[in-house]
Amino acid sequence: MTMQINGEELLRLNKAGQSYSALARQYGTTRGVVAGIIGRYKKGAQTLPPPEQRKLEFSEVKNEATAESVGRIKTLDALIIACKIDLEVWKIDRHTINKWEVGRKATTKNVTYTDGVASGTVTDSGEVNVEPLWQVKVWLSKRNPEPVKPVLKPINVNVRAVTHNQKRDGVNVAVILPDPQFGFSTLIERGKHTLVPFHDRLALSVAFQIVEHLNPNMVIWLGDVNDFTMFTDKFIRKPEFYFNTQPMLVEGSWAVAQTKALCDNVSVLEGNHEDRVSRMMMTHLSDAYGLKPGDMLDAPAVMSVNNLMGYSRMGVNYVDSYPDGEIWITDTVKCVHGNTVRGGAGVTSKAVANNEYVSTIYGHIHRIENATKTVRGRSGHEYVQAFSPGCLCHIDGRVPGATGSEQWQQGVGVVYYQEGYDPQFVAVPIRKGKALFDGLAFEGKDYLEQLKTDTLYEF
Repeated sequence: MTMQINGEELLRLNKAGQSYSALARQYGTTRGVVAGIIGRYKKGAQTLPPPEQRKLEFSEVKNEATAESVGRIKTLDALIIACKIDLEVWKIDRHTINKWEVGRKATTKNVTYTDGVASGTVTDSGEVNVEPLWQVKVWLSKRNPEPVKPVLKPINVNVRAVTHNQKRDGVNVAVILPDPQFGFSTLIERGKHTLVPFHDRLALSVAFQIVEHLNPNMVIWLGDVNDFTMFTDKFIRKPEFYFNTQPMLVEGSWAVAQTKALCDNVSVLEGNHEDRVSRMMMTHLSDAYGLKPGDMLDAPAVMSVNNLMGYSRMGVNYVDSYPDGEIWITDTVKCVHGNTVRGGAGVTSKAVANNEYVSTIYGHIHRIENATKTVRGRSGHEYVQAFSPGCLCHIDGRVPGATGSEQWQQGVGVVYYQEGYDPQFVAVPIRKGKALFDGLAFEGKDYLEQLKTDTLYEF
């Protein structure tokens, strides 16, 4: 006669006091068989299956990638192995590991052995077991980034007729426009994409009004006209910075053209942000560095700031070679973008004044500062001034690399100069789109609609 042996029944009788030997005699088998059936039943009834693997994903976009796991994988090393990530190709920028608890219904296995062959069923016990799940995610970038083909289009802005310069009883005037850092991030809300500018349109509007009011002899953009956010490896390039270079070029070129329409003599200095373009080309697309059309060898290089912004085509003088580029207003006054930065109010201007031999107007630090030293020589003494007029970008932390706590101030510079006189440097602070200068109140206006009309670009 064949007898069915139920593991659950054996365990219940054993807990009631019957020994393995007594159970063996009762079921007509050996003590070892009874012990094995009870042991296997206990293991099957009490052991939970491992957590399910809910997600394992590797995503690559150009020179950056992410890998993510949700489920059994607990460590970064395990994720790298599971996704077969080659660390000779990719470097880890950052990673995160999260753990949380999830509930699962508990089950009970009922195993029966007939002539040594196991059979049975799995039933819902009605209880909930709690088990852990892990999320592991890593952000990566290529150790040797692949060249990105240039898709940017050069800008060609038509400039309206130039107003004749007006002199003030022989006194010449220059307007200095510092660090607007034209650029954008993309804000996505409810499926709508909005370009959020790094540059401050109200401050720039005030600057244009001051240029129109003064009708100056020259206008000098002091560098960092463009931010060129995606042309640097200095910081992590957020997704909201992607594909915003073309609108940056369009608005930046349009703004320079506004000053060209008001003053025939306009110059632009290369800043460290413009220098990013040549550095990116040398690093990632060296074969295209300095290339020019075959029939225009005297023109600027195709992927140069001069060509992309259309400076030569609109008659604007572009001075490159940062940080050595200089624009001289007089024999004793020069403009540079600058690469000196010191912490604390007024400290940078002091350092610049101590290192220079002529009066120097500089940008880069986004602060309004002025320091003067006296140089004594055989023919008497001379004044050497170091002057920073501030910036024309937003100062609320939206500019990449900024935090909102920097000591930045918005403003423009005005220089009065005449042979035989020491130059006068005037800082015009701009705050919340308003400024007082020359006995007048200037209030900025958002020029976005005019920009769209002039450029036919949908910002």
